[in-house]
Amino acid sequence: MNWYFCDGKTNPADKLTRGINIHNLMNDETWWTGPSWLSGLDTPTWETTFTSDKELMEIEREYKGERVLLQTCREPVEPLLDLHNYSDLDKVIRITSHVVRFVNNCRPNGEKITGPLTANELICAEKCWVRCVQQTEFAEYAEIKDHKSVVRSSKLFSLNPILTEDGLLCLGGRLQKSDFNFHEKHTLILPSKSRFSQLLISREHQRLHHAGVSETLTQIREKFWILCGRQTVKSCLNKCLICRRFKVRRGNQIMAPLPENRIQAIYPFENVGIDFAGPLYTRNTDKASIALFTCAVTRAIHLEVVSSLSTEHFLLAFRRFISRRGICPTVNSDNAMTFKSADI
Repeated sequence: MNWYFCDGKTNPADKLTRGINIHNLMNDETWWTGPSWLSGLDTPTWETTFTSDKELMEIEREYKGERVLLQTCREPVEPLLDLHNYSDLDKVIRITSHVVRFVNNCRPNGEKITGPLTANELICAEKCWVRCVQQTEFAEYAEIKDHKSVVRSSKLFSLNPILTEDGLLCLGGRLQKSDFNFHEKHTLILPSKSRFSQLLISREHQRLHHAGVSETLTQIREKFWILCGRQTVKSCLNKCLICRRFKVRRGNQIMAPLPENRIQAIYPFENVGIDFAGPLYTRNTDKASIALFTCAVTRAIHLEVVSSLSTEHFLLAFRRFISRRGICPTVNSDNAMTFKSADI
């Protein structure tokens, strides 16, 4: 079986497909008789040259299409210091302030600044670090800078971020009509997995004398808005050695079994423990102590007042106890000199 091609100009089926007026269709010879090269049914001559080389080149050019790709490369922002080598954010800010002052003093027409660091220099150094972190961690920074809308899939979409004159990303929020200042209405946005955010959380945690997660997060949100703030603060506080030392669980030691003479059924004060309590002050401003006799089985107690902790006064109290409770076979005490001398 051989297949042949019929172009659209001589194909009657294309008349209805492309649309044609009814009057034109009635007078159309191709519709009623077909193509001219098929008029002879006995010896049909099928047209073979239906497309010129020029038309083939145009079709091939249209099929390939010409696309021009323009690739732009943005230079990455390199931080001044490697924050992973530092554990104190205040030290990083002071070093940055000294570097910025040195650069400004090296300019020929700039004003020379000497002396200790000022508050404005420290604030500017902190802003430089916030801007550097935002440019490095947030891919949406360039779009916001070009006044483009943030993609819905971005983490910053729900925050409605705005860009300040200093080039800092701030929280949009809903406090525009409040009486707060600009920085209280629009706090600075920081990523959750940045080293700068970890140092910031550690600094505020130490300033609050190792407070909990809620107190630390509340203090941070006065100036900064960290993405996934509660989880980030909690993970950083779990790494604090001082807090872990105070939150550690106490050891549970397995207690030894009770002695045999404490769990057998005997009469009260047959197994006795002795100790002193006091001192007590009498009305005559004299000192007195209490000799405490306790039953090891029933936990009953017997008290005797002694005027001193000497062996003689203890033996008198012990004699009164025996006269009242009877002779006890077993007496337990500590290694006090009074008890050891009485034993001799």
